[in-house]
Amino acid sequence: MSAYFYPIKMAILIFPFLALLISLPIFAYAYHKNGAFSKFRGLVIYTFIFYLLAAYFLVILPLPSRDYVAQLTTPRYNLHPLIFIQQFIATNTWQPLNIHTYRQGLLEPAIIQPLFNIVLTLPFGVYLRYFGRSWKRVLIYTFCLSLFFELTQLSGLYGIYPRPYRLFDVDDLLLNTLGGLVGFVIAPIILALFPTHAQIKLREQQAGARVSYTRRLVALILDWLSLQIFNGILLLLVGLSPIKITTQVTMLSFTLLILVVFWLIPLFNQGATLGKRIVRLRVQGLNGQKASAWQLFWRVFWQYLVPIPGFITAMTLLNGMLSTGYLNPNDVDRFWLLIGVILGAGALLALHMIINIIRRNPRLYYDYIAKTMVVSSFKA
Repeated sequence: MSAYFYPIKMAILIFPFLALLISLPIFAYAYHKNGAFSKFRGLVIYTFIFYLLAAYFLVILPLPSRDYVAQLTTPRYNLHPLIFIQQFIATNTWQPLNIHTYRQGLLEPAIIQPLFNIVLTLPFGVYLRYFGRSWKRVLIYTFCLSLFFELTQLSGLYGIYPRPYRLFDVDDLLLNTLGGLVGFVIAPIILALFPTHAQIKLREQQAGARVSYTRRLVALILDWLSLQIFNGILLLLVGLSPIKITTQVTMLSFTLLILVVFWLIPLFNQGATLGKRIVRLRVQGLNGQKASAWQLFWRVFWQYLVPIPGFITAMTLLNGMLSTGYLNPNDVDRFWLLIGVILGAGALLALHMIINIIRRNPRLYYDYIAKTMVVSSFKA
């Protein structure tokens, strides 16, 4: 039995990292497709990947040494079906009418091995039925999964070993495929406890029609990541030119890129930045018409070109006042005025955000000034 538990322990140890790596592109695609992503869908995908990892590790682990495998003389494959029945009849001591033989007989390899092969793919059938697959597709997909496992064994783990260290067995193909069908049959009993795939999809579509601040935050993060990439490329090109990189050059390039990312791209992309395009959001006028160039510019101006330079200027002045290690008495009033302006502006912005989030109002101050609004590309 330890041969079965060891791979599961290994899967549990590496699962949080490997499963996350595999899941992220799937999460991103589902979020882009529906404009929202339910926690339950994430849980289903996450556990499905965990199951596949555990099943795969059960097939390949524990890994023997190459020297040990090179000395093996055991058969490489079995192409005779239903050999497991003959082995059960020949070796098992279980007697249905003798209760004292149950414990020992049911734990013998002739029982455990076939049962394991059925249980191995049983969850696969449950998951596939949840995903809306028919029994015919479950049959085909489970057979293909089992064939992948068996070919992995036959290849000596893709050529890493000089020969197979586990048997390619046609009985495993039959039992694994049976396990998938058993999972398909019992799936309604298990799935009755959870929302259906269609219900989850409907909720995501309804959520996708709303403009949430979480969605806007994802778009903002993606936009600023793209801006930083563009800024790095631009500064690299400037560095290769005769132009000397100064603070002024850096600020100028940063300002130009803000205009490109948040004004020019939406102007020619139906009101959507790169980040908004990914999460299916766009900026439009109040009456549903396309936002004009002036509206988009005015929006960017109050969203970025006023707050960011203003904050940088205030911090630069504060740094200059404190550059000597002490505060000049003549600068005390200006120092506290700047502190008050920074804290006051930050507090007002935070209060504005909190009120809008509570009221579920997607329009922020710059939308009111520019007479624009952020809308979803999805319709409920």
